[in-house]
Amino acid sequence: MTLSDVASWAQIIWFAAVTVGTIYAAIKFWIKLQNKLEAMDSKMENMGNYTYKRNGGGSIADSLARIEARNERQDVAMAENTRLTLETVKSLAKLEGRFNNHIEEGAK
Repeated sequence: MTLSDVASWAQIIWFAAVTVGTIYAAIKFWIKLQNKLEAMDSKMENMGNYTYKRNGGGSIADSLARIEARNERQDVAMAENTRLTLETVKSLAKLEGRFNNHIEEGAK
């Protein structure tokens, strides 16, 4: 083997090493990038837990929570009021019936 042949083989080996190293670095970079993107994606999913946390302040989420709670209380009060009104109407109907019976008995 001559010196020229050794130099050619050295260049081939050097080119192969650089090519393999570049491919290895690109794959390693791609894997790191994918891992960071997955980590960022999982953080974004959990972001709602921190962003919309109700703490009784003046945020839109807190205002909506207060409005919904007030509407629920009004619905419960309306149902109770309706129940009491129906009971009152039934009681008045019974009283009216008794009063009519009393008048009819007194008229006879």
